Amino acid sequence: MNKVIITALLFCIGFVVAGCEKEYSVEDFKKDAKLRKEWKEKCNKIELSSITKSQNCINLVQANADLVQENSEKILKELLGNNKKGHKTRK
Repeated sequence: MNKVIITALLFCIGFVVAGCEKEYSVEDFKKDAKLRKEWKEKCNKIELSSITKSQNCINLVQANADLVQENSEKILKELLGNNKKGHKTRK
């Protein structure tokens, strides 16, 4: 009986701790590389089925996708800008 009570208490404590975790926005992750690295490690340690339940992991994925898109657009604009300035490109 004691084992059941202890197990139930540990289970409940786990839910409370997970529920009290600070939730970071997509913008928080985009602005802070250290935060992204920290949460990447945390999200890599949890089961795949649990990742979709963690709002921080979801926001981390969205922030990374946004950063990739923004960087791609920046590079594309730079390349197009170079072409307009008379730089020749290979054909």
